[in-house]
Amino acid sequence: MNTSLLERKIALVTGASSGIGLASARRLAQDGATVVIMGRGGEALAQARAELLRQVPGARIETFVGDSGQEVDVRGPWHSLMA
Repeated sequence: MNTSLLERKIALVTGASSGIGLASARRLAQDGATVVIMGRGGEALAQARAELLRQVPGARIETFVGDSGQEVDVRGPWHSLMA
């Protein structure tokens, strides 16, 4: 595992509470990115975050509840992570 490959990078993964989205978030975290997982279900995202933190100790995982099909949600407060 190369934890510096994506160091200081932020990745937004939509549909990240399961399936391909969750697997993508895991790989990005393993490569050192701060990962913002986005989905419409807050409880499912919280469970996904807990799973990711178990699988990738020390990972930086944030959750953002929203619909990636809605511009207002995509432009949401997660942008503050980039500051």
